[in-house]
Amino acid sequence: MLQQVVVDAAWGVSAGGDAARLDTENGTEVPEEVRQQRWAMEQIVGATLVDGDVTRAFNDVSYMLRHPGTLADPALLQKAVAANEGAAAK
Repeated sequence: MLQQVVVDAAWGVSAGGDAARLDTENGTEVPEEVRQQRWAMEQIVGATLVDGDVTRAFNDVSYMLRHPGTLADPALLQKAVAANEGAAAK
């Protein structure tokens, strides 16, 4: 069972980019949950340019050192949004 958790996490990281915009190709409606996930990931990725903590968390997930759920932590997302707002204000 533990192996499945590890495999699912690794698969999600490796295939996530491929599946990210399939709706554009086949014209399907994007569920609200997917839209929220995309927005959150855009916040995280944008903040990697200006916030070291967000960068480390993102890299740890990218290098499969931490579970992808790490990026869904509300405190990390809040930090990313604040970093992006601060960068936009400059």
